[in-house]
Amino acid sequence: EVNFGTVGRGTEQARQVKLLFSGEGPLSLRSISNANRNIKVTAEPTKDGGADRVIEVALLKAMPPGPFYDAVQLVTNQKTVSIPVFGRVAGDLSTEPPQVSFGIVPRGRGAERILRLTNSGQRPIKVLSVSSSSPSVAAKAEETKPGREYKITVELSRGAPQGQVRGQLLITTDDPQEKSLSVFFYGIVGSLSS
Repeated sequence: EVNFGTVGRGTEQARQVKLLFSGEGPLSLRSISNANRNIKVTAEPTKDGGADRVIEVALLKAMPPGPFYDAVQLVTNQKTVSIPVFGRVAGDLSTEPPQVSFGIVPRGRGAERILRLTNSGQRPIKVLSVSSSSPSVAAKAEETKPGREYKITVELSRGAPQGQVRGQLLITTDDPQEKSLSVFFYGIVGSLSS
């Protein structure tokens, strides 16, 4: 896997992966593909001139803020190899913590967590809305420092069904560079034992 970690917006970085071949017969790399147009992938033979390849995965400057995921597919005459690529581009807006964990919540109890949204950019911003991908989780934003900081209260409802709760919050802002920010949440309603 290729993990870029957290990188600043407008940063171009590259990581290398070696495709090593220890099998019999010739190895030929037929194609390389990936879905994200802000990730460029190239392959070069290793310096020893054998069948091994050096795969360079480059994160381009145009990658928008937020988490990103991709999979590089290397099709050879032997087999197809998939390389997961992921990371996060940090813009002017950030949340602390970066994700919401409800942990294990007894059924019928509910839970509340607090996020802090911070704007480190030059321009003040307004949070226009906060929505949730799960009907069991709701959130609201409250401005604490005008244009600079918001307190976001995230609530897991008492009526949440037993089992895993997973999803994301979508924070919509008036910032032209970062119109939205996603925050993942997860937890378990009930207990680990059945």
